[in-house]
Amino acid sequence: MDRHATRNHPETLSRPELEDSSEHSRDGTSARGADHGDPADLRRKRRRAFADRLLALAEHLPAHERTLIEASYRDALRVVELAALVGGCEPDEAQVRAMRRRIRVLVRRLLDPRFEFVVHALTNTEGIPRAPWSPLRARVAREFYLHGRTMRAIAAETRESFYSIRRHRDAVEALFDMHAKRGRLHA
Repeated sequence: MDRHATRNHPETLSRPELEDSSEHSRDGTSARGADHGDPADLRRKRRRAFADRLLALAEHLPAHERTLIEASYRDALRVVELAALVGGCEPDEAQVRAMRRRIRVLVRRLLDPRFEFVVHALTNTEGIPRAPWSPLRARVAREFYLHGRTMRAIAAETRESFYSIRRHRDAVEALFDMHAKRGRLHA
């Protein structure tokens, strides 16, 4: 069992321990801000909006990666619980660190503006020109930006040269830069 798993976890504290916590002031609000039950707590709304955005973007991930994001952000499973589910037994520190790293990499990929650009380009929304994207370019964009695969792995799978895959990736980067610059000019 993780030695920090039960420390200060809200479910493990009894009601009097929660009320006597040093984080609460005399007027019933938390020392960090609004009361935890306050519906106007902007921190909770921002966290929920962040989680909802990640979950919406995660629909474009491969199934095994989407499941991790959903378990973490929708089902609120802790990293230790996720590592135990994936490993099938009580995880050690290395497995927990690996799971944290894996989720962090997934979240970074989801929050990368290129991820959203490729999603919109492949679904042809927001006026992003779809015409210049060949089937190979679309596949490279999907595999590289959405699935997080390396250019070398894409080249091996598609039986194209590494140089060709890199050129398609560079073309998508150029389109992204053009779209981002155009968006800044209109804003």
